[in-house]
Amino acid sequence: MNDGLIAEIKARLTIEEALSHFGVGAPSRGRDPVMIRCPWHQDRSPSLAVYRRQGRAWCYGCRQGGDIMDVTALFLRADIREAVNYWAERLGLSRDMPPSRRRELEEERRRKLEERKYRAAAQRASRAAEAGLPRPRPEDLEDPERRARMHAVWAKKRRLDRGIDWVYDRETYRCFASGLAAWKNWALETL
Repeated sequence: MNDGLIAEIKARLTIEEALSHFGVGAPSRGRDPVMIRCPWHQDRSPSLAVYRRQGRAWCYGCRQGGDIMDVTALFLRADIREAVNYWAERLGLSRDMPPSRRRELEEERRRKLEERKYRAAAQRASRAAEAGLPRPRPEDLEDPERRARMHAVWAKKRRLDRGIDWVYDRETYRCFASGLAAWKNWALETL
């Protein structure tokens, strides 16, 4: 089996995309793993765990699942080779890939993993920056000046959080983190 082709398919496709291709919706945000109903057996309560970071899905009820290729093989009722051919055809990939292309794909996969790692770190930093700040109380909202300050602080935080999607390496993470630190200092002074 061509490992380079499998690596390229996995670099281009996430487990959520593979599941949704076969009509199984898995939320792309939220906790990891996310639990959904299993498509391979009658399931009254969610027993299929979708591990987005690992690119795997596993049903604790029927004990089936695996990576993108295993899941595809289960849906097609075929073997791994047919699953690889299925995605290669749909993604327009060739089974005879030169080694240089394999290296490029491996580098692209590493880059995507690093981007995900820095985005996750930015999300954690964003949540941590909110810790320790006072939340609005009913009496705060009655005072128009205090309400305006609260609104300004949290509106600026929402705008700052939009920048998480632009975090992709160490430098962009540092910029985002410095923006968070400046926001928190300003918020503490304002509130």
